[in-house]
Amino acid sequence: MTDESSAGPQARARSQVAGLLLDRVETLSEQVVAALRASEPVYLDGSISPQDPPMFVTRSLENGLAALGGDRAERLVWPVAVGRHRAQQGVPVVSVQRAYHLGGQAIAAATAQWAEEDKQPPEVAAALVNRVWDIAYEHANTALDALRLTQVDLRDRRTTGFLLDALLNGETDGEFVTTVEQAYSLPPGGRYAVLAHRPTSDGPLLRQAELPSWLGEIRVIWRMHGETALGVVVLGDEPVEAVREAFCTRPGRRTAISIVVDRLSEIGRARQLADLACRTLADGQGVVSLDDRLPAGLLGLSPDLAERLRNRVLAPVLALDSGSRNSLLDTLAAWLAADGNAGQAAAVLDCHRNTVLHRLRRLERLTNRSVTSPRDLVELSLALEAVEMISQPTR
Repeated sequence: MTDESSAGPQARARSQVAGLLLDRVETLSEQVVAALRASEPVYLDGSISPQDPPMFVTRSLENGLAALGGDRAERLVWPVAVGRHRAQQGVPVVSVQRAYHLGGQAIAAATAQWAEEDKQPPEVAAALVNRVWDIAYEHANTALDALRLTQVDLRDRRTTGFLLDALLNGETDGEFVTTVEQAYSLPPGGRYAVLAHRPTSDGPLLRQAELPSWLGEIRVIWRMHGETALGVVVLGDEPVEAVREAFCTRPGRRTAISIVVDRLSEIGRARQLADLACRTLADGQGVVSLDDRLPAGLLGLSPDLAERLRNRVLAPVLALDSGSRNSLLDTLAAWLAADGNAGQAAAVLDCHRNTVLHRLRRLERLTNRSVTSPRDLVELSLALEAVEMISQPTR
């Protein structure tokens, strides 16, 4: 509560800071979008166009700042539109909630900074920040109410795909799970996995006709998320190895399968692991799981660190002409695959054993690392994984 003597200064301060921050709304939007993409995979996985988050976040920030400045006209119309839009995209409730929290956080921090620089009285500064959060919560709750109502409207057989998208994006709500189970005639508590199937950077786009609904006795329900096809695999009592044997891959495609989960509510987690494994693949490696690609998967969790490791360890090799570079890297890869057996590596590379040893010695001199040192060998192996990942651009 505020008395009449403070209402005037607070109203003027709200109007002033709202106007100033509206001029900085693009910068604030970039800050929120970056934080949102770092914390919510749904905004990066291709199911939402890259242009969508900046546009919606900017509009939402403008809407909140207008409310802060005292404009009450239709200020809740936009959050309703956001909630409906996100429901149709299959975005989880928690992701929408996080977006509004990050928006409120950005405006509150900028408001507090302005109040300090403008030497506003402490009570005015505190009232400003409290008002920002009141608006953020009001807009968030309005958007979430609209999202839930829209989700209810979508619950029929023609549109349950949106609900399955929400589960793939991380939603775990029990009512969602029951609705999807009923719509697709799925067994409660069944065993599931997720297939991630995507084109390589130069591969042809996926066509619905190439996605099998059955792999032997195993049913697969496909959903397109951007250019990636996600298959919810209804395993039942079948082993996951049966999927890997039955699913046919071809050039221009990358395919990975997740761990097995015991409930449909866990397919969001399974999807994330399948996506991660898929991002580590080169062309034409069959169906792999993250267990097959754990070192590369760890690098995939932090592409920036992967690039830093590659450059730190292999920069002198990467600086060579393409022939010399590829010769050394191929030799290292073959030698590692042969568990350090130079003769086996030579057979794969179609060269003499001494040639393999000579190339390894040259690589050691260039990198200042020894293939006989366990610590150095770990770095060389991970750096080679990073080279392969970074040289395989994804769509």
